Amino acid sequence: MVMDDLLQLTPCHLLGVPKQYYIPDWRYLLLAPAAGLKLLDTLEAELWEATQPFLRSKAYRKTLFRGDVSDEEIRKSIICSFNFPPSQFQLHMQWMVPPLMPFHHYLTETRHHFVEGRSFPITYVRKLLDLGETYPVQKNTPVEQIMEHFSKKGVDYKTEWTD
Repeated sequence: MVMDDLLQLTPCHLLGVPKQYYIPDWRYLLLAPAAGLKLLDTLEAELWEATQPFLRSKAYRKTLFRGDVSDEEIRKSIICSFNFPPSQFQLHMQWMVPPLMPFHHYLTETRHHFVEGRSFPITYVRKLLDLGETYPVQKNTPVEQIMEHFSKKGVDYKTEWTD
């Protein structure tokens, strides 16, 4: 299910929420890595499809982008992440097509948005799931424990968060 984020940080800020399952947060994807990857693929495809009306609008493109920016360039610049803990009390993929609104850009620069240890880029979550290792997540499993465990396996949160 795709919907607008009512607290948007960009003119096109969407949320992707699984409609078939209730999943408390991204950590639970580690219980079934292959299924988790499939779910991420589905959410990203649906979010990209929901982005298309914006990108097809000449007025939208002219207002927000300089020059001839391809869909591929825009796709590569989309900010896609999960928050932990999730503010909606369930897994929801944040999908933000740049640019950030000026105030939110400022909050990002001053580290009040996409906070380290709270914002988990999809690239990071994908790399964990790509390892194919089931991790025994429970409600009280500290995210720092997960980060430490997978860091030892070569997936460093800070590197992904920084990029």
